[in-house]
Amino acid sequence: MDTHRSLHLWWVHLWWVSICSSLGRIGDPRAVEALVTALDDKVSHVRQATVEALGKTGDARAVEALTAALEDENSSVRHAAAWALERLGWRPDVSQAAAAYWIINADAGKCVAIGSLAVKPLVTALGDEDKHVRQAAATALLEIYGSGKIEDKQKRNCLAKSNG
Repeated sequence: MDTHRSLHLWWVHLWWVSICSSLGRIGDPRAVEALVTALDDKVSHVRQATVEALGKTGDARAVEALTAALEDENSSVRHAAAWALERLGWRPDVSQAAAAYWIINADAGKCVAIGSLAVKPLVTALGDEDKHVRQAAATALLEIYGSGKIEDKQKRNCLAKSNG
């Protein structure tokens, strides 16, 4: 990629971040649909600005997109999604999204009560850059594994994913 194109893309992404931030400051619920589409952007800074803006809209329609963002590949986006959900008054239930939320908030132990629905986000957390997140996820997985709350097939899948 040539320098001119790289610079152009950088400005486009900076422009998107600025738009998302502005929409968030305004806090207008009419922006929710437009912001949700920006969550598909390849650039993590754009996705992070988007989830922050969604949290500032005060609109419950953003919850579904924000719970999905809890499993974003980028740690900053995941943390921003947890913050945005808290700002919207969302409370974790017994779901995969709740497990992802507890992992982000350094409380993977709460995933044990969620049981089999927590397995996928916990296995994903085994690859986290933070050593403490990995350790907490491994401990929670072992507790779930030993609790009888998951079937043998899920146990095998869990072990295969954690080793590969």
